[in-house]
Amino acid sequence: MRIRREKDILFVVFEKGEKISESMMKLVEDPRMEETGVILTALGMIKNVEIGYGLYDGETVKYENSFFSGPFEVLGFSGFILKGEEKPYHIHVYLGDKDKKAVGGHLVDGEVHTFIEMAILISNARIKREISDGLPLLNL
Repeated sequence: MRIRREKDILFVVFEKGEKISESMMKLVEDPRMEETGVILTALGMIKNVEIGYGLYDGETVKYENSFFSGPFEVLGFSGFILKGEEKPYHIHVYLGDKDKKAVGGHLVDGEVHTFIEMAILISNARIKREISDGLPLLNL
């Protein structure tokens, strides 16, 4: 992983073979990452992807996960990084295959096939999630 900070933006490159979950945790722990981050955009290719679909039942959230081998072009990659949370990142992806078919959902994990390049807006704002009407919402 490579990181460059320019004012309130982190430019990040995940390299071939890196596991997304491991790289995201390293990013969260990097001293250049502030308390909160908003993933503005990302592109590249990913494979061996696990994607979840959220099933909400009252205050319980379960994910119905599916595995896709790929490789896939990253069409969309967005989410939040909240350093103080038990699960410090929450990412949704849209992925396209060679037949131009797409799949998307909550990113559980995956492996970088070529590279992932992303831009993250960072802030010192300490934002947490709290349960409201059974949903884990940003407490603003």
